[in-house]
Amino acid sequence: MSGLPHKHGSPSLRNPAWDPLWSACQEAALSVSFHIATEPSDEWIPSDLMTLEGNDITEARLSTLIYLQNAGVAADLMLSGILCRFPKLNFIVVESGMGWAPFVLEAVDHRFKKNKAYQRHPEFGDMLPSDYFRRQVWINFWFESLKPWHLEIIGTDHLLWETDYPHATGLYAESISETIDYALGDQPEDVREKVLWDNPATLYRRSLQAQQVSL
Repeated sequence: MSGLPHKHGSPSLRNPAWDPLWSACQEAALSVSFHIATEPSDEWIPSDLMTLEGNDITEARLSTLIYLQNAGVAADLMLSGILCRFPKLNFIVVESGMGWAPFVLEAVDHRFKKNKAYQRHPEFGDMLPSDYFRRQVWINFWFESLKPWHLEIIGTDHLLWETDYPHATGLYAESISETIDYALGDQPEDVREKVLWDNPATLYRRSLQAQQVSL
């Protein structure tokens, strides 16, 4: 679904109007994916700028800005209280990469603590927004090289690798094995296996198992 529903005439993400949806997804063990490019971006592509840039620069600029939309959505989600109220509900930040995550997690925690937000919002308990993120949110990446500090801050269990087929930034025209080696070549075999296979298998198996039980 859109991580910015208020941009499309619906209640904001934090609005309790969405709680029946979150409850149903949690009960069915269905993960909620936030995809990029759900915000109208006409203001980013004024005709005079596109003429000056050319398609190659425009595409590079827009793709970066669109990735960062989900950085904002992640901040909204962490601070919304949704993860507190629905502790078994999982979210996936899709097609946005992972490089933004360490900064966003640190920035949100910093302001949360500085503003003593836990006093007005006791539903967070003794956990920080980033703690909920690491517990319930997964991130996709595809063109970045996974480094130890990514694993330390995001966590090995919550990273997913994608090809982004068939988009312009996708890897379908390149050697998948070479791209995987670039992304994960510095990591031991157990990390490669978790990111490429075990993590998505575990994440989505929960939904399949829940559906089998319901049947």
